Amino acid sequence: MKKFNPVVPNFPHMLHGGDYNPDQWKAFPEIISDDFKYFDKANVNTVSIGIFSWVEFEPEDGVYNFEFFDKIMDNLAAQGMKACLATPSAGKPHWLGIKYPDILPVNEAGVRGRRGGRGGFCKSSPDFRRKIHDLNTAMAEHYKDHPALGMWHISNECCGECYCERCQNNFREWLKKKYKTLDAINAAYWNSFWGHTYTDWSEIVVTDKSVHALILDWKRYVNDLLADYIAWEAAALKKVTPDVPVTTNMMETDGIDYKKVAKVVDVVSWDSYPRWHALGDAHMYSGIKTAFWHDRFRSMGKKPFMLMECAPSFNSWLEVNKGKKPGMHKLASMQAIAHGSESVQYFQWRKSRGGFEKFHGAVVDHCGRDDTRVFKEVSEVGAALAKLDEVVGTMNVSRVAIIYDIENAWALNEMAGARKPKKYEDLCLKFYKPLWKKGISCDVIEACDELDSYDLVIVPALYMADDAACERIAKFVENGGTLLSTYFTGWVDENDLCRLGGFPGGKLAEVFGVWSEDLECLHNGEKNTARMIKSVDGLKDSYEIIEYCDLLHTKNDDVEVLAEFADDYYAGMPALTVNKYGKGKAYYMGFKNEGDFMADILGKLTDELGIKGAADIELPENAAITMRTDGENDYLFVQNYNSNDINITLDGEYFDMLEDKTVSGTLTIDKYGIRILKRSAK
Repeated sequence: MKKFNPVVPNFPHMLHGGDYNPDQWKAFPEIISDDFKYFDKANVNTVSIGIFSWVEFEPEDGVYNFEFFDKIMDNLAAQGMKACLATPSAGKPHWLGIKYPDILPVNEAGVRGRRGGRGGFCKSSPDFRRKIHDLNTAMAEHYKDHPALGMWHISNECCGECYCERCQNNFREWLKKKYKTLDAINAAYWNSFWGHTYTDWSEIVVTDKSVHALILDWKRYVNDLLADYIAWEAAALKKVTPDVPVTTNMMETDGIDYKKVAKVVDVVSWDSYPRWHALGDAHMYSGIKTAFWHDRFRSMGKKPFMLMECAPSFNSWLEVNKGKKPGMHKLASMQAIAHGSESVQYFQWRKSRGGFEKFHGAVVDHCGRDDTRVFKEVSEVGAALAKLDEVVGTMNVSRVAIIYDIENAWALNEMAGARKPKKYEDLCLKFYKPLWKKGISCDVIEACDELDSYDLVIVPALYMADDAACERIAKFVENGGTLLSTYFTGWVDENDLCRLGGFPGGKLAEVFGVWSEDLECLHNGEKNTARMIKSVDGLKDSYEIIEYCDLLHTKNDDVEVLAEFADDYYAGMPALTVNKYGKGKAYYMGFKNEGDFMADILGKLTDELGIKGAADIELPENAAITMRTDGENDYLFVQNYNSNDINITLDGEYFDMLEDKTVSGTLTIDKYGIRILKRSAK
């Protein structure tokens, strides 16, 4: 197994730093001087600069000024640091909106936005594209040979929609390319319902929320436009600096199909803001969810990613903005590294004196001191990262994948029927949790991804799947793979048209060998039971059911019924089945469970397939172990999310990379603690 190259070429270190805005402090040169002293003290080696600095780079139309940032870049180089230099499209200056008003986005009501706010521009605006292309080219030409230039950071959390006539006309052209004729689009949209049949392309209005396929296509167009825009910015940079990687910071959202964006950048990066220390189980839910999203972004590029933003202490935009307890910041940072990140970057380095986010957590507070608890903990993270150079380029290797498909999430969210909300992400997390706890690496992929490299694929509620996805899943099982799916599988095609002949439809009907008569929805507090009718190793006699019961029939005698519903008018109908298809097996789970069934069935399947956790180490509740490897050495990240110390018994001898010593036997991990253990690869 070959290591990946560092995300910053010729800089083989874990990146540590943050969003730095020195232009806010031009009138305070002593503060900027302090920052560079503090960088060294906090073990910072990388900062993101220029994100909102368009007016600094271009104070008036066509007039560029790099003098201030030249000094910053020179100082970074003098300290051996790298800049993640941003293109400032997220911080458009007021003069730009005044001179080119068409760059301002139009909302669904047809009202053009005003200047101000953050981001918010029409991505199809020729004026905006021309202006940012020219500025990016000028920046690239100016800094192409600067030793501090490590990578390009395109825009900032780029997102948003525009409903101007140009965007709507472009969308209609997008539809013409996809469907060719009005007859085709009317058939795909089932427009005879409610009399929505189009007789001219100009009749297509994207704000019509009653046509689900139209909503889906608009979202697809918006995401194609986003990817095209990011590629447009990148092209200007790559023309001048072809060897400098580009990235853009993505977010935890089901509103954007980042898989498309991931294809046009060199490094995937994202901004992570978990709600640590929430009440009760919500704390661990945040931990599991964050691990899930780390794996999702890692899986997009199939290589190490970057944590571009996280809060060193607390956020400023939640209902309750709770800080991280001592130790939690280091644990959360190392969780990202464990799942494939090669950076820990913060928003923000120094708290702004004014503006919307002036009370958002930062490394340096308004007091300006370097002896605060937060600064000390950030410095500790930097010191730990400095010991992990040999982990750079290693990878998480997965034999298991969960399909969490963004377009499917859109379709489920729009679906009128069953229960609200559909809780798609939550269902995926119920399958992810037991794998994470056992230290089994899991890729989080989409329905368009290839499945050949996996032994076990979990497909929760894949309500919408095109024929290609159904064929891909079928081929996976036929070739010997093990498939586990649930209710809501294979109901509609890519246009949200119901598949005829029963669900699951298409090729999946053959794979599972069952058909659903109906989906019974349970009220909150209403329960049913899945009762095993055959003894299956690793499974209990019965499992409690909540929310959904899929009323199944088998299509042939070869389908094995493992469990039945115990109660109500559908008592005795299949609740859990398995079908041999080709060389593999397909399990269908026709009910929802709080999670104990998921843990048991995945324990059974991973045991059968010989899929083992990172180590044979028994962990208490709220602890986890994650592994990266280069094929020669394994690096195990043992994480304690408890508010108390835990003891674990190691299954052999390891080298503790943070303590610089060999360890074996019983190991104590502090509350919110982390141990990084190295061993020869097994």
